[in-house]
Amino acid sequence: MLSVSIKIRNKITHFFILVFLLITSGCAANRQLAAVFFDGVPEYQTTSESNKVSGSNKNEKGSPEERRNVAAINRKKNANATVSIHKPFGERKCEKCHDRNKKSFLVVPKNELCFQCHKKERFFQKFVHGPVAPGTCLSCHYPHKSPNPYLLRYTDEKLCFQCHEPDEIRKIKDHKNRAGCLKCHDPHTQNNKFFLKPEIMKKFKAI
Repeated sequence: MLSVSIKIRNKITHFFILVFLLITSGCAANRQLAAVFFDGVPEYQTTSESNKVSGSNKNEKGSPEERRNVAAINRKKNANATVSIHKPFGERKCEKCHDRNKKSFLVVPKNELCFQCHKKERFFQKFVHGPVAPGTCLSCHYPHKSPNPYLLRYTDEKLCFQCHEPDEIRKIKDHKNRAGCLKCHDPHTQNNKFFLKPEIMKKFKAI
């Protein structure tokens, strides 16, 4: 019984020594000390190192090349930043799409899910884009969040070229020296061939 009491007293003593050392030591020493007792303690960064990565140096010190390097680091860090969030996901209303009691975990079959909120008739005009017709919206869109607008998996041309052959597309006369598929084409459906937007059709008719 006495030995147990001594062990408890020793642990309490060690705890207070640790607290005292953490309070009286510098940040770098704190990190080293904490790492002895705990796993996963992050590496210590000096203020200058932190500023170098975050670009938070208010005086913008350093050569133009150094500032460019900082900007490049920040761009890389933000490359996968969330740009768009699906509204139910952002509001934590998972039950809008998911049902834990169903084998699929979805409230309805996947090809009908998006049309529970998005009006189906909006996507079914005379000509319907291949992924839209069977309701495979996730071919182009992420379901929860995305680093691109509109929950897109890729941006504009890169997205289209996941299915359409770039070289074949560029052979078309009206595609030469043009960029941005969505400037002329509707990605879902249209009453015009090739999903051409009404305003584009007017330009063609005016030629």
